[in-house]
Amino acid sequence: MPRYGFLFTGVLKEETPTCRDNSYGGCKPTTRKGCGEWRSIFRFSGSKCELNSDFEQGPSRDETYFSNIHEVDLIYLTGGDPKHLLETLYQTPFMAAITESVSKGATLAGSSAGAMVLGSRMRFKKWMPAIGLISNTAVLPHHENSIPETVLSENQSELQSGIELIGIDSATGVFLGDNGVKIAGKGKAIFYSGSTYKIIESAS
Repeated sequence: MPRYGFLFTGVLKEETPTCRDNSYGGCKPTTRKGCGEWRSIFRFSGSKCELNSDFEQGPSRDETYFSNIHEVDLIYLTGGDPKHLLETLYQTPFMAAITESVSKGATLAGSSAGAMVLGSRMRFKKWMPAIGLISNTAVLPHHENSIPETVLSENQSELQSGIELIGIDSATGVFLGDNGVKIAGKGKAIFYSGSTYKIIESAS
């Protein structure tokens, strides 16, 4: 079974930035397409990108593979197999380096599985602990066809334990920062807390 779903994209803090993409283990065509899309975005912004498709759990523990991560402005985790991505990143030197970079001002973004693993809890077939960069939170991607009342009913054990859920539609981004929450893209986000939920539509 092919392993896929991790893309690291960094933009160096230089006048003419460069970036390096690290994905792992025989990307599926959708992941290859995603890599190409992100290379196109960074080329448009004046960046130069190269793809390296050998990032697995071993390299996530070998600092020679990410020695320049503290120079980046953006760290992006793309989609794939959530469980494999979590196992690849959890309590590794690479994840510690990401956390340190974020604390120093780097932006961390996740898409699909890449967003799921960032919460403190993750639902993939069953509930499990996640990385915990977003405390007391679980991210539910591809949420456009979900019924809010059903989500509340099916996840009461997590909600009553203090976990908040963020359901995010496809092609939609949720920005969490010091200035609050901003939604961008084609869809909406639903924030679940306790026995209630709040829908926030995209501003764009």
